[in-house]
Amino acid sequence: SLAADHQDPLLSLATDGETYGHHFTFGEMALAHVLAQARAQRDGLRLTNLAAYIAAHPPVREALLQEPSSWSCVHGVERWRSDCGCTDGGHPGWNQKWRSPLRLALNTVRDAVESHFAAAGCLPRPRQALLAYGRVLAGAETKDAFAAAWFRDDSPQDGGLLQDRAWKLLAAQEQSLAAFASCAWFFDDLARIEPENALTCALRAMDLLVETGGPDIREDFLLRLDPARSNQAGKGSGREVFLTDILPRQVNAASICLLACLLLRSQGRWPAPGLSAVWSWPRIRVSLTPENGPSGPLRGTAVIRAAFESRGLSYAWEWTPPSAILEEEGGFLSLSQTAITVRAASGREQRRSVAELSKPMRDYLQGELLANREQLLRPRLRAQARHLLALAEPWPEEQRDVRHSFLLAPLAPYLALECVLDADLAAQRRDQVHVLLARHLSPDGACLAARLLEEELQGRLAAALASSPGAPADGALAALVRQAKDLVPLEVWALQNRLWEAGPQRFPALAGVLGFSQGNAG
Repeated sequence: SLAADHQDPLLSLATDGETYGHHFTFGEMALAHVLAQARAQRDGLRLTNLAAYIAAHPPVREALLQEPSSWSCVHGVERWRSDCGCTDGGHPGWNQKWRSPLRLALNTVRDAVESHFAAAGCLPRPRQALLAYGRVLAGAETKDAFAAAWFRDDSPQDGGLLQDRAWKLLAAQEQSLAAFASCAWFFDDLARIEPENALTCALRAMDLLVETGGPDIREDFLLRLDPARSNQAGKGSGREVFLTDILPRQVNAASICLLACLLLRSQGRWPAPGLSAVWSWPRIRVSLTPENGPSGPLRGTAVIRAAFESRGLSYAWEWTPPSAILEEEGGFLSLSQTAITVRAASGREQRRSVAELSKPMRDYLQGELLANREQLLRPRLRAQARHLLALAEPWPEEQRDVRHSFLLAPLAPYLALECVLDADLAAQRRDQVHVLLARHLSPDGACLAARLLEEELQGRLAAALASSPGAPADGALAALVRQAKDLVPLEVWALQNRLWEAGPQRFPALAGVLGFSQGNAG
């Protein structure tokens, strides 16, 4: 901050991005409000950044920084490379001698990726292209615009192979950099989730290095990592941690195809023979085309494309699925031995079963299967809840609960949903349903009910915004939000964001219920 008597003083504020919405719920909304106030030049302040300010006010003095130094370690930057003693303090007596071998191992990956990236020949100006690549990752520039500006002019002539290779090289740089995330060094053990995430990024960078024709440096990497020792009993050396905890996370064609097959079947989106269906993750997508079906053994082809790639890699696959991913009534069949075999164009085979998937992959699969199960059962459960809603009657004074109410728990979230959405429900009956739900809606059930209501409200707001806004729609939406908030811990940030983008003044009653001030809503 410059002196207060400066003609045009600058106040610089810096905080962790993860503070907003991660460490503090709704922190991102508070930040958005502050920025909006600054943009409106409230209290005589105006929003700027260091580059703009320095351009308008050239420096007249020099300051020397103490290097190397950091904000979270009094030992310079030793927290990121040595056993300096700085940790979160969670385990007194543990050491951080593992930091130095981890740093050396990650440096090995970084140097190999950098050298290969510069010499690969896919990008005429690799260093400048790498800097510009951040705009694509941030969503500020499309992949096509980036390709037109930075890729070789002749790259489309090879069917997209050279461009796909260039995207892989950029992804290798991205993963190599991600491995140095500060959280990997902040805590006190190599086998914590943060250093293991860093090692996972390094593994992906090494895989991309090989896929693009670079050297296989894994043994050099492990030699440097091996001297690291976990403080946790049984975890062992850095090499053991990598082989036991990290290597199973390796993304390969077999694991990708297996997950896609299971999830497409569980969603009821399995394509007919000769047709294709796509399953996408944020940075990878797979297109599956079965040749026969619908029951196993099945075979077909798959095309796997990593982020921004246009052509991808093709594989043949064979899979014998379980008789059902989800039973008609929603119960799970055993999936642990379900396996798939894939063959690349080179003839190399990979096989992977569900039991061989890494824990993060199995956790992901379980979550998606549960979500798909809920989607399949939702219409039936909502219909049953509507029947129960019609039967809810005022209780006699001496009656404490309805008969067999302990069986209500699975339907309670859907009963809450229907209770809010039924505009014709008498107030007295609504109150009785609230009493019933207060007794039988578990915390997890309340979370599900809140999510169901949030989806319904978002859909209704989108429909209202697509039509001409009016008092009936505004009042109805506001009433639904009030009723939902009285019943469950409703998250309204998505509704707030959508209404803010459209203009809160279009729905003043809804804006008021969602917490907008009169000035913002008017």
